[in-house]
Amino acid sequence: MSARLAVAAAAALVVFATAGQATASALDVTGDQLRALAQRAPTDPRALEDLREVDTVDGRAVDVRGALAGATGPQLDERLRALSAGSPATGGAVGSAAAARADARAITSQARFRPAALPRPLRGVLRWIARALEPVTKPVADAAAWLYKPIASAFEAVAELLPGGQRTLWMLLAGVVLAAAATVTSRSIARRSPGGAGERLGRGLASKQEDADTLERAAGDAEASGDLGRAIRLRFKAGLLRLDAASVIAFRPSLTSGQVARRVRSPIFDALARIFDEVVYGGRPADQADVEASRSGWSRVLAEVRSR
Repeated sequence: MSARLAVAAAAALVVFATAGQATASALDVTGDQLRALAQRAPTDPRALEDLREVDTVDGRAVDVRGALAGATGPQLDERLRALSAGSPATGGAVGSAAAARADARAITSQARFRPAALPRPLRGVLRWIARALEPVTKPVADAAAWLYKPIASAFEAVAELLPGGQRTLWMLLAGVVLAAAATVTSRSIARRSPGGAGERLGRGLASKQEDADTLERAAGDAEASGDLGRAIRLRFKAGLLRLDAASVIAFRPSLTSGQVARRVRSPIFDALARIFDEVVYGGRPADQADVEASRSGWSRVLAEVRSR
């Protein structure tokens, strides 16, 4: 900063109020005292506070507090440097308050006092898109604004009737949302359970061509070789074929475990179907307990349906 700009900056900062703005003096200093305070202010909080209280320099009304207002960090340091570089009689450094303001405008118009302009390459495209969508977005916004007031009024009216007001109403609404989510989730689970729609058994059991006894023997071989999942699948199909032979169900590729459960009405079958779904469709590794449940469970299911 040149000597002239430093002096002008000091005058612009200090003689910011017009000469006629005389107020009750909080702190009357000379130009030399002002510069001394400005030089100490960056490292001396007391000097900075005293500097802010200065409202008269060499008998002229000034507004140092206003000149430093809002400045922090490097910006405050620069203003203090400008004050400390002023002439001995700061007020006389510039012929008048009007001249001081003109010099201040000249200084602050420099590029270093203006924020950098960031490139906005998509601004034109975004404006074009906004204008193109306005025929759609404006009616929606207008409708939302039109609906907002009656909805808000109804909400407030209902809230006034409840103990706890809006807080209670929001809790009730949250409960409704959670209940709806739980209902959707439970229905989804039910469709996969033996009591619901279930999986299409034909996807895992193919056609009706095999003999039930042959499937039982193949299940035993799979169990002996350690392929427990295959043993459960084969024994499940053998059980369905026996239910078909007993005219309890009509085996077909589109048959679901839920459909069979509704015809059989047996908790034992429900457990067998759950194991089957988890192992064959859910990918859960089968264990020996699953195999034993499958082996003994089908005999009990068949005994139940034949006794009816």
